[in-house]
Amino acid sequence: MADIPDPVTTEWVPIWNPTSVGPVGPQGPQGEQGVQGIQGPQGIQGPTGAKGDKGDIGNTGPQGPQGVQGPTGETGPTGPVGPESDEIFVGPSDPGVASYDMWYDTDETPLPAGGSGHGTAHNAGGSDPITAISADIITTGTLADARLSANVALENVANVFSEDQQITKTVPRIGLMDLANPVDARHWRIVNNGNLSFLAVNDAATVLQTSALVLTRGGTVYAGGGITERGRTAPMGEWTVYTPTVTPNSGSLTGGSIDAHYMLIGNTLFVQLTLTSGSMTGNPTEVFVSLPGTFNVVCASAMRPSTVFSYFNNAESRWATCLCYAVPGESRFRLNHAGFLTALTHLWGTAIISV
Repeated sequence: MADIPDPVTTEWVPIWNPTSVGPVGPQGPQGEQGVQGIQGPQGIQGPTGAKGDKGDIGNTGPQGPQGVQGPTGETGPTGPVGPESDEIFVGPSDPGVASYDMWYDTDETPLPAGGSGHGTAHNAGGSDPITAISADIITTGTLADARLSANVALENVANVFSEDQQITKTVPRIGLMDLANPVDARHWRIVNNGNLSFLAVNDAATVLQTSALVLTRGGTVYAGGGITERGRTAPMGEWTVYTPTVTPNSGSLTGGSIDAHYMLIGNTLFVQLTLTSGSMTGNPTEVFVSLPGTFNVVCASAMRPSTVFSYFNNAESRWATCLCYAVPGESRFRLNHAGFLTALTHLWGTAIISV
């Protein structure tokens, strides 16, 4: 066993003792702030505090709707008579404006002898002439037609123009409306669109019904329908059926069918004639064909050739021709070919005759 050291002579070396506590050291530096913890539950509400002072009065609100009118009250007593007016009633109305009364003010200075109650420039209402008034003051109302100048054209009267008139715009038009005609058959328009056109349109002028007549600047005339002339009923150049009388100068024409048409252009008559399956007897040298209506031949020479007709010579079984001519004053034309008309069975051609 070792000897116990002597405390007086022995050098003691401190060693750690987990059961011993040393003196408190100096405070170290503060560390970084940690993450905020979760909020705790709300505490119990405290007691109600004392009532505060009264606040200021707020702004006035908007006015509410007006209530129902109450019943009329009783009539009060008549008041005392007022002072007499210094104005005297003169007449029932101002001669210039019938809705105004006339009064005279007694405390105003009277007009001098021969004076006028109206100035040269004043409001309307007087019966005396207005010698100076500007039209600029007329801003409302309507002037009567009688007050307008004679140079102003009116819609409801017949106007007479003493000078040339001109409509200047793109595609100028003039409309003519006849109220006596049926609906949508009343309106005509004259239009200048480079050509001069006469157009039939509906009443609203939204539908073109017919380009009745168009005149070009080059002088060409276009018509939307036929053209009649000289009081005739058939349009110029259109064929009309008629039944002629066909008579040989000897013998007779029997059987067959005759088809004839005519047209007129000016004083020129055109007649188309076709004879089918006829039979000519009597050895004729001419055949007479009547003209339509009351036309008579008008030409310079006594016998004027016109055209030739073709006919079928049954005796020789061949087609041949005969001369067509007219005699002035007659109401017929003639077909002539000596010796060949006896065997005629078919005939056709066109005669051109001055009437």
